[in-house]
This record gives sequence, C-alpha cells and structure tokens, in this order.
Amino acid sequence: MTALRRAVVVGGRGTVGTMLTDLLRGSGIATTAIDPVPGDGDAVRGDITAPDAGIAAAVMAADLVVLAVPEPVALRALEPLAPLLRPGAVLADTLSVKSRFAARLGDLPATVEQVGLNPMFAPDLGMAGRPVAAVVTRGGPGVTAVLDMVRSWGGRVVPCNPEEHDTTTAATQALTHAAVLSFGLALTRLGVDAERLAATAPPPHTTLLALLARITGGSPEVYLDVQAANPHAPAARQALADGLRAFATAVEGGELTAVFDQVRAWFGTGFEAYRRRGRELSTTTHTGEIPMSEHRLSDLRAELDRLDQVLLDTIRRRLECGVQIAEHKAANDVPMMQPARVALVTDRAAGYGREHGVDPAFLVRMYELIIAEMCRVEDLVIAQAAGVR
Repeated sequence: MTALRRAVVVGGRGTVGTMLTDLLRGSGIATTAIDPVPGDGDAVRGDITAPDAGIAAAVMAADLVVLAVPEPVALRALEPLAPLLRPGAVLADTLSVKSRFAARLGDLPATVEQVGLNPMFAPDLGMAGRPVAAVVTRGGPGVTAVLDMVRSWGGRVVPCNPEEHDTTTAATQALTHAAVLSFGLALTRLGVDAERLAATAPPPHTTLLALLARITGGSPEVYLDVQAANPHAPAARQALADGLRAFATAVEGGELTAVFDQVRAWFGTGFEAYRRRGRELSTTTHTGEIPMSEHRLSDLRAELDRLDQVLLDTIRRRLECGVQIAEHKAANDVPMMQPARVALVTDRAAGYGREHGVDPAFLVRMYELIIAEMCRVEDLVIAQAAGVR
C-alpha cells in the first residue's frame, strides 16, 4: 500500500477540516492546515486560490491534499493547484455536491489521483460507524490508501459515482433539512408556546423538535450550500411540497390507507427494522435516557478500536525512533542511559495527567514500561553496532 507521509488540509480550521486534520495527525501523518483564519504552529494562513510561497511549498511536498472548503473556492483552486501537485499525489475534496467538481478535473495533471469524500454526519459526532460517501474519479494506490485510512478511523466507506452521490444527497440532506426546517416554520406560524409543547409533546414531536434544534444550532451557510449547490435539491423540495398537498387531499377525502400503503411499500424489506428503531427512539424520548443499544455499543467499540490502532501505531513509531537514536549513540559514543532525559519524559507525562484529568501515577507507570522497552531495544542496537566495529 502507498504510504501517506505528508498531508495538507485546506480549510483546516473549519469543522470538517479540523476533524480530518486531527485524524490524519493521529495516524502519524505530518499534516499542515491551510486556512484564512490563523491557527496553531502547524497551520499556514493564506488563500488557496492565490497560493503564496508557503502554501506552494506545503502542497508540493504533500502526498495528500484535502479541499475542505465550499464549492466555489474548490473550483477556483483547481487552476493554481494543478502545477503544484506532485505526480502520484491524491487530491481529495469534502464537497456536498460532486458532479460539477468532477467535471472540472480535466484541469489536473494525469498523474494526480482524485477522490471525493463526503462525511454524512456532523463532525462533532465522530466518524466511528458512520457513512462516508466516496466518489473515486481517478483511482490508484494513493486513493486506495486514503480509503483504507478512512476505514481505519471507523468510517463506513460507501462508493458511488458523482451523479449517484448528488441524487442521493438531495434526498438524505436537502429533503431532510427542508422537511425539518419547514416543520419549524410551521410551528412559528401556529403561534404555539414552546414550553407548553415540550411539556405535552409525544415522542414523534419531541424527536422532530430535537432535530430542529440541532439543525438550527448549526451554520445557516452550511445548510444553504446543501440546498443551493445540489442541482437535484429543487426537485427534492418540490417533491416535499407535492407530498404535503397529496397528504392534505387524502385527509380531506377521509382516507389515509393509500398513503400508508404507499409509504410502507417504499420501505420494502427494511420496514420492520426502521419500525423497531422508531420504537427505540420513542422509548429514549419518553424516558429522557439514552439506552445502550447494540448499535450504540458497536459505534463506541469501533471508536475504541480506532483509538487502539492509533495508540499501537504511535508506540511502534516511537520504538522505530528509538532505533535511530541508538544508532546515533553508537556512532558517536554517547551512553545509552540518559537519566535526565528519562526524568523529563516521566515528569512531562505526570504534568499532562494533572492538566487533563488522567491519573499521573498511571501515566508515569505506562512511560516507565515504554522506556524500559526502549532501553532494551537501544541496548541491542548498540551491542550489534559494537560487534560490527
């Protein structure tokens, strides 16, 4: 598998960009965030559509460049990015609409791979167990490595082409957001009191209120982009309006059987599974408690597995670094044991524990084990070097 060593996340200070930057760094990839908003020491402040020397250098060195920016910015960035991307590099985007961007990829060198990623969840929920739409427009070993990495983070990769992606998200995102926000507008027009509703609402209404609060607690610009950018969103909103009119007509006719039958038939074999999920949501909403369902437990275990993989990879890289240190010590006659360095590392671990609410004694014991293994490995390397001399 192609090794991804350096990455650039454009829009690295946004919510999606921050999530990807953290995940990439957690996987041991040196990642630079580029954003107009100033950030940490590994961030570069600037405009990707007019890259300066610092941005150009970061892009040219990267195995992976992620555009976590709005569609207009991504489209404008293609031309200045094209000559900077090195052969074999992967250009990824996180756009909510894929077809227009995919149509412009002829501007890129033929040696550059490309994949569109769309995390189908709010970043604050975490990736474990959640779907990530993947539109592979230029496959290759680099794209394979990116998708494998998404899976290692717990993401559920869902392959699709640009048209399938945009048609599907018109239903899953544009239609859903329009329905929930229209429900909210209807409430404002009815003039009902929010506190009275909360006191008497049955589970379906409470669930809709929770969805409404979650959406309106976000950025209006994000939701506008979903509606305005997707070419299939107008048809989704029209279908919603038509559905409401058809429902009103059925009510006026005194018969809802046909409506129920039509919707049940649309679910197909998945109807009973969603019905069970609805009962679970109703129970949760009614009691105010979140049951540890098997689905939720599976999500948490997947997140633990991802964190374990990051932890194990980090320990392995630490030992590999120790081998290099031992080789340097052997070549320069530096003593293997450095008590001052050991004290610095364990003191730093204890300080981290105090600052972040982790038992300092536990962290010190953990580092003592790691240091002991590092010393064993260094002894072997130094002894081997001495034997060669």
